[in-house]
Amino acid sequence: MEVFVSDCLTSDLYCNFTGTTHGFLLTEDGKFTQYDYPGAIGTELFGINEDRYIVGTFIRPNGGNDGAFVLHKGIPTEIVVPGSTSVDAYAISDRGVIGGSYSACHTVSQVTTCTDHGFVLKKGKITTIDVNIPGAETNKVTGVNDSGWIVGVYTKNNIEHGFKVKMGDD
Repeated sequence: MEVFVSDCLTSDLYCNFTGTTHGFLLTEDGKFTQYDYPGAIGTELFGINEDRYIVGTFIRPNGGNDGAFVLHKGIPTEIVVPGSTSVDAYAISDRGVIGGSYSACHTVSQVTTCTDHGFVLKKGKITTIDVNIPGAETNKVTGVNDSGWIVGVYTKNNIEHGFKVKMGDD
C-alpha cells in the first residue's frame, strides 16, 4: 500500500498518491487496515470505543456534502440529522454516545446562510449542542465520555474556543 506522507497524514486518515483520503485502523498487534465508506470519494475515522464502534465522516461524490457514520463489524450506518446539509461525527463514548457537528442552511431573499451546530446522538435521539455565548458563530462536539461530559469548540470572531458541558442522565 502506498502512503503519501504530507499535510494529509494524521492519526485517522492517509492520502494515496491521487490525494484521496482513506480511513484507517491500527490494531494493537500493529496491523494497518484501510476503510473506505461505500461510494464515498473520501473517508475519515475519528473515534472508537471499547466495543470497537467507530465513528467518522465521508465525502459524497459529485460535490456532495459530508456525511457521518458509525461502523461496527464492517457494517456502516449513516448518521442522519434531519434538516442538515452535512454531518460530521468526531467522538463516541463506551456507552455509545456520539458527538459531532452538522450544518443547517437557510435561504432568505436568495441569500443562503449556513450555521454549524454541535450534536450528541444518544439512544437514537439527536440533541443539538450550541453554547449560549453571545456572538458564537459555530459549534462542534469533539469529545464525549461515560461520565456525561461533552467537550468541543465554538467560533467567535473567527477564533476557536473550547467548551465543556455536562449532559443530563436521560
